[in-house]
Amino acid sequence: MGMEIVLPLLASAALSGAGTVMSAREQNSARQRDAMARLAATDQEIQKQRKFQQEAADIFGNTMQRFTPEQQQATQQGETDKRTQALVDNLESNAPNYTPPISGSAPTIVGQTLADAMTKAMDRSKADATRLGKLLGSEGTMLSNSLGLTQGARGISTVNDFSNVSASLFPTRMESIRNAAFKQPSGFGDVLRSGGQLFAYGAGRGWFG
Repeated sequence: MGMEIVLPLLASAALSGAGTVMSAREQNSARQRDAMARLAATDQEIQKQRKFQQEAADIFGNTMQRFTPEQQQATQQGETDKRTQALVDNLESNAPNYTPPISGSAPTIVGQTLADAMTKAMDRSKADATRLGKLLGSEGTMLSNSLGLTQGARGISTVNDFSNVSASLFPTRMESIRNAAFKQPSGFGDVLRSGGQLFAYGAGRGWFG
């Protein structure tokens, strides 16, 4: 076999080998970029879901803080004081400013007795208001607890909705990140292999003789 055939065949082998290596490298790089893109998208979603979980846990923890013995006692006292004060204020503002007429001949003791009676009646009314305030305070505490639970449940539900939406959009975000990482092959490997085939063909046809 003459050199006019050997050299083209060697060139063909070299070009084909180089083209194969280049194509393999580009394919490997493409796989690596795709893997990194999928990893990045997955990591982003994991971080989002962890954030949602933490937000839900914080809402739950804050809600449960309302039900510690100390907080319940403080809430009960606050509700009782508020309602008792409202009852007493209403009682005092509606108390008749009345001084019974006493003739000049009536003993002073009579007026004092009437004043004492009115004072005692007011004191009894305030005591009744205090007892009623405690009852209404208990009702207010239960209402406050119910509202707190409802608010907490609503907050957790909202966080869960955001979490579900994020999870449902994950495949779309994954595809978008993969597309952004995609790089069109250069085609140089195919060109080199084609050149190698051309040399082999030319050697067989005697082009280099």
